[in-house]
Amino acid sequence: DNKRLMDIVVNETDRLNTIITEFLEYARPAGAQADQIGLNSLLDETIILLQNSKNFRENIIVRREIDPRLVLKGDSQRLRQVFWNLLINACQAMPDGGAVTITAEPVLPKEDDATMCQITIFDTGSGINPNDLRKIFDPFFTTKAGGTGLGLSIAHRIIDDHGGCITAERETGKETQFKIR
Repeated sequence: DNKRLMDIVVNETDRLNTIITEFLEYARPAGAQADQIGLNSLLDETIILLQNSKNFRENIIVRREIDPRLVLKGDSQRLRQVFWNLLINACQAMPDGGAVTITAEPVLPKEDDATMCQITIFDTGSGINPNDLRKIFDPFFTTKAGGTGLGLSIAHRIIDDHGGCITAERETGKETQFKIR
């Protein structure tokens, strides 16, 4: 049937486009623009994109606890990519629905830092296998069928380029939390 064949071609084209885009993002040289970015508006835009994507289902709730005063200095497009990658992973980890929570709060500055914040993202999915936690930021490591293994590598590189750090932590029997400073 021609319609079925066209659907397969479109899906494969989308998949290949994703792989190429992620690879190019990973291979792109470092260097971030330094704009002042309101974290609330950046997350609002990313969540709206997420809620209108094929990865989002109506039985997923996005909760936010963001200090409205938080302003980041960095490249808004690249930081949006970080949040996008983490939120897509969260949605994919909850095939039967659930909630993803994003919190952000200021962190007391060190002498050499003018400002710092911590952003935490976690979902009600089953969490990442503890044996995989140490490998999740490695390029091309994936546990998803059809995954490229570049999403978290890209997120790690972008945060590193911005002078920050991203970690994944899991307490026994609890969800995995991604923390960005």
